Amino acid sequence: MSSFFSGQRFVLVIFLILGCQQLAISQSRIAVLNFRCGGGQPTFRDYLLGPTGANASDCKTLQEAVMSALYADARVQLIAHSEQEAVAAERDLQRDEDFMEGYVVDQWAVQGVEYFLTGYISIGEQKLNLTFLRATDHRPVIQEELSFNAGMWSNANERKALVLTGLQHMLTQLFPAEVQLVKVLKGSKSKARTILIAGGTKQGFRRHQELAVRTTIVENNQGEIRSRSVRIASIVVEEVESEHFSRCVIMSGGREIQEALDNGQEVFIEIL
Repeated sequence: MSSFFSGQRFVLVIFLILGCQQLAISQSRIAVLNFRCGGGQPTFRDYLLGPTGANASDCKTLQEAVMSALYADARVQLIAHSEQEAVAAERDLQRDEDFMEGYVVDQWAVQGVEYFLTGYISIGEQKLNLTFLRATDHRPVIQEELSFNAGMWSNANERKALVLTGLQHMLTQLFPAEVQLVKVLKGSKSKARTILIAGGTKQGFRRHQELAVRTTIVENNQGEIRSRSVRIASIVVEEVESEHFSRCVIMSGGREIQEALDNGQEVFIEIL
């Protein structure tokens, strides 16, 4: 009997992993434009054509960290480095900025890019701005401004961690997702306290991230059946355990979660 249930759990885990991997089907394509440092707020053309400016190494380090994070994120597809290098090579051959601006944008359009990501670092103001732009009209969709310590107190690793946290916050807003509750890890018969959810690093989950728990209620009003989603609990990610799973602590609604599970209702996690 125990081997039977072990096999059932194994099948469940495989099913959940494959379900998570299906997110890749609807990936949005993103092109990361060269980050810029200092010297006044850049224009869209500056990101396309201009040099990275002062402190270029700092820009490059943060840009590479962002690109690595995007490459590992199942919600998006990053344009390959070789394509970016080809555009840079063409830029070096051409000197007309109007021609080049159109050329560069066209290259991204051919690759089906939906969003551009830009980064601007102002060392003097101790700020970094990340912006997602729609590829169709170059208008900002989401912006995140981050503050960091500069000068002798500056810490490159802290800046990198800050940028990656800001990036994940933006991706969560840009690509909201729902994942399933796998099982209750700790609790009583009437109240869940810790749960395992089918979302990990591949879906952009991070420690201390606040999430909502929802369930679907089916109502029958004189033969008319209607279903609606209701929020029943709030949880916080305690630990991201792998690419596809995270352990969460229930902040409120533990009884409601357990009741929904006991009633056989579908329970899912909503990224806020």
